[in-house]
Amino acid sequence: MLKNLERHRPTGLRSLPTTTGRTTATRALFSGRWCRAALVFGCLTVLMQGPVQADWRQHITGTGSSSRDIVNSIALAPSGDAVAAGAIDNGGTGIDLAVVKLGGATGEVLWQREIPGVGDQEEAGLDVVVDAAGDAYVAGELDLYFSVVKFSGADGSEIWRAEIDGTNTTFRIPQLAQSLALDASGNVIAAGHVNNAGTARDFAVVKLDAATGAELWRLTLDGGDGSPDIAYDVAVDASNDVIAAGKLELLGSDDDFTVVKIDGATGVEIWRYRYDGTESFDDVAFAVAINSAGDIAAGGVIDNTATREDFAVVKLAGATGDELWRREIDGGGGGKVSYEQANVIAFDSADDVVAVGELDNIAAAQDLATVKLSGADGSILWRTEINGRDESVAYDVGLALGIDSNDDVFAGGRLENGPKMAFDYTVVKLDSATGAEIWRTEADGNSRRASPGQEEVRALVVDGADNVIAGGFLDDRDTDEDFTVTKLDGETGVVGPLRGGQIVMTDYDGKPQRRKLKAGGFDKTLTMPAAGGPYDPRVVGAQVTIMNPDTLETAVISLPAGPGWRTIDDPSGPLGYSYGDNRGDNGPCRGFELRRQGRMRLACSGKTAPLPFSLDEPAQGVMVVSVSFGGFPSQCIKFGGTVTRDQPAESGGKGIFKARRAPPVTGEACP
Repeated sequence: MLKNLERHRPTGLRSLPTTTGRTTATRALFSGRWCRAALVFGCLTVLMQGPVQADWRQHITGTGSSSRDIVNSIALAPSGDAVAAGAIDNGGTGIDLAVVKLGGATGEVLWQREIPGVGDQEEAGLDVVVDAAGDAYVAGELDLYFSVVKFSGADGSEIWRAEIDGTNTTFRIPQLAQSLALDASGNVIAAGHVNNAGTARDFAVVKLDAATGAELWRLTLDGGDGSPDIAYDVAVDASNDVIAAGKLELLGSDDDFTVVKIDGATGVEIWRYRYDGTESFDDVAFAVAINSAGDIAAGGVIDNTATREDFAVVKLAGATGDELWRREIDGGGGGKVSYEQANVIAFDSADDVVAVGELDNIAAAQDLATVKLSGADGSILWRTEINGRDESVAYDVGLALGIDSNDDVFAGGRLENGPKMAFDYTVVKLDSATGAEIWRTEADGNSRRASPGQEEVRALVVDGADNVIAGGFLDDRDTDEDFTVTKLDGETGVVGPLRGGQIVMTDYDGKPQRRKLKAGGFDKTLTMPAAGGPYDPRVVGAQVTIMNPDTLETAVISLPAGPGWRTIDDPSGPLGYSYGDNRGDNGPCRGFELRRQGRMRLACSGKTAPLPFSLDEPAQGVMVVSVSFGGFPSQCIKFGGTVTRDQPAESGGKGIFKARRAPPVTGEACP
């Protein structure tokens, strides 16, 4: 198991991933928002009236026995495709540095490259950026070296590799390149740490030639007490100067929150900002961002005597490094240790600052926290804390951040939703003006191990259509942690077809009143409309669509708004919705249930009202059941992976279609 609960900033995290400009995602026919809604009125008649959305998920697992496969970073290519970097566990070579290019429209693997180290060292890609030509640069560790590798965007072939070593070559310890940025000429800036003789691990920033990987300059900084000094994030300003954030450990003050500005041409330090909290212990800058004026925001943790670790954001003048304002936020949790920090940070279009991380509260323990601060004075514009439904330990945390063209905020990370510290892969969307939750997607693998899933989103990007591509890992029953990338509809968080459970349909020739349908599935990528929102089924109702995608036979059934609906509640808020109509006053569907954690069930009968779907073809083969709420895109279950009965209703006899799930095909969305 990777060390997901370490106190320090998890490797591979950064502020908004570097891109080469906003891209427009290709939208595939029959795959999205307009066609899904159009099914209610007859998809074929309105199919071309607007764009459609391809949402997808991709799981990759190595051949190793433990299969610790994980995404640490994602970047967008100019084509709109996604490049994900991380680690894949393979038998014989151990944990290998991995980079995968995925089609932005479909999620298909365009190419996949894995680099093993020498011996049994654990290799990993921690950050990735893509240049204007579409080539990818991955930072990480190979054979204990601070490493950067350039890959061809066309086929993933390795163009060059830079393995950088400190001056201490006698005592070998891991050296890491943690973060990357590109300057205006396409040259590569990498930040992390190297091991030097006499000073041990030193804060390191290195500039590499884009064409050859040759080292152009290197700056290393030592705090002075021989303890680890680390650069966690790096960015390049409009003048091609470099800003690096991290920590320096000084005698008498331990870790100090540190931001350094470096001349981009020479590697000479221009200024240094250092801050020590009143407790003089864990003061670390984990993330840095630069605004349109060239000023800098840095986020991390500052340790204070009264409140211990505090979620911290500092704004600095780009020219001088002078502190313009500093905001330290205490969640209010008790105890000697309170895990509070900003892990990722960005400026929005108004130059206000958004930071995502964690806050520790007395009532809810550790929460996934997102804070928006005024760029002018650091005042809190809003603060949103999201708590999972298990508070026994509650390690809920935000690890990824994206901002769309409307300045709405996407926060990714994990929520603890079950016993035994079970974490779910989580993305939430928050309103730019208020921080109110717009939607939430919580995905869970199918592991049933005694130690259940430790699953999380570690990186995300927003594409040119304001959809979200998120990466991290999900825990599978057979393969453990899987290298996982999902594309989510930016408006709703919908990820595509769900993993179905079972469907049973019956029909009797000449006796439509005896038709029945029962269907259900369980998939934690299911997204639920927000209570009180525009798609609340108590207000807008729902539509169920039954469709055979081969024959195009389609039936649409309304579940009208009103008293038939109720919420399924728990102390943290609505868990889901249920609908009941036992007498059939409003149609043939007698019961429907949708739960946030992934359960969807449906029961319909022709006994109470006509069920407008027959089994009069020679065979069904496959069936899709979709549900939509007003303009909220359909979520569907496709059945036909295993068909146990498939016979027609003919000559006065009984027809039956009984099948289990058909796993979603990469790139497939609801019909």
